[in-house]
Amino acid sequence: MKKLILLLLASATISLSPLWAQENPDRDQPLVNISTRTTITPDNPRVIVGFTVPGNPDPDRPLYPKTLLLRAIGPGLAQFAVTNALADPQVQVFNAAEVEISANWSDFTAPLNPDNENDATAAVRATNAASVAETAAALGAFAVVVPTVDTPVVADYSNAIGLPGGNYTVVVSSKSGGTGDVVVEVYSVHN
Repeated sequence: MKKLILLLLASATISLSPLWAQENPDRDQPLVNISTRTTITPDNPRVIVGFTVPGNPDPDRPLYPKTLLLRAIGPGLAQFAVTNALADPQVQVFNAAEVEISANWSDFTAPLNPDNENDATAAVRATNAASVAETAAALGAFAVVVPTVDTPVVADYSNAIGLPGGNYTVVVSSKSGGTGDVVVEVYSVHN
């Protein structure tokens, strides 16, 4: 077994946790996902999860992006009897230069609004949301509500994105400054 150290950063505390990885000489399997659960409070208003995307070894495509599934689950934890879930997780992703790269992303979990969107836009968003849900299921992630015109506001964040090689941080907080439990996940999608 290899002993790894997991570093979790919160706004007021730093936590080092031992993490054990089983070595299997017959298999060369990369890490598939990281996941952490924490409680957002006034004293701990955010959780920061860091990860590295390896560069593409193909010299003809060095900036070819790696697809990742990012999730911040608050209300979706109710299916696991979590009663103090964060009502409104907000996700920001930063690169190593501390530039927010997620400012213009749609996470496809906002409710579809027929009053503000034409039918074609709503159809594309619904298809993308279903695709993100299918990706999550294929990776073994637990299901969360996928938005449709008929569903209420969906506060859980779930998005499949492409990132080039580099170091990144996911920062999760509450949109309203609220408190509660949240699970932050980063999955590697095989591509």
